[in-house]
Amino acid sequence: HRRNGRAAVPYRTVLHGVGELARHVPGLRLRALYGACGFGVYSAIWTALSFHLHDAYGLGPAAVALVALLGVAGAVSVPIVGRVAGAGREHAVTGSAYGVLLLGAALLFFGGSSLPMLLIALVVVDLGVQASHVANLSVVYSLVPESRSRATTVYMTTVFVGGATGSLLSGQIYASVGWAGVVALCVGLAIVPLTVWLVRHRLVAR
Repeated sequence: HRRNGRAAVPYRTVLHGVGELARHVPGLRLRALYGACGFGVYSAIWTALSFHLHDAYGLGPAAVALVALLGVAGAVSVPIVGRVAGAGREHAVTGSAYGVLLLGAALLFFGGSSLPMLLIALVVVDLGVQASHVANLSVVYSLVPESRSRATTVYMTTVFVGGATGSLLSGQIYASVGWAGVVALCVGLAIVPLTVWLVRHRLVAR
């Protein structure tokens, strides 16, 4: 600001502006909720996955690292999703992404006894998470184009809170119930944004 001849803005004022933005822009809160649920699913899976691969299939850390490379499939989809969302189809992309996420979460159940199905489920989940993240940011930036940094702060903070919550719950559930419990957690988290999206879609249609 000083370099551009503008007045310096105290940091507390910036933080206050972040809170005000979250309070006055409901669409931002909604997208933050979507993102938190998606990243909650992702974190829940990867928190328990190394234990599950060891307990169910006798695989070690090297195998977990190789499985992580499946994320390349989701990364490849990002430019395509970005172009579609940027063309004004964020609403359709959102519903499709969370539908894919729910499908992947459900497929994790079969990954309890089948390694190939587990790998397929992980790819599907990653596609859903990546696509939903791109769609969410596209909408967030369009809501407040003059305050992108503050909007990103609200969105990403909420997303990481969701991820931390998913990770915490996953560890506890896996220790007490096992993989099936983690799958149930992931399905539950994936249902939330898809249900909200469907309700809003019906209301807009009416």
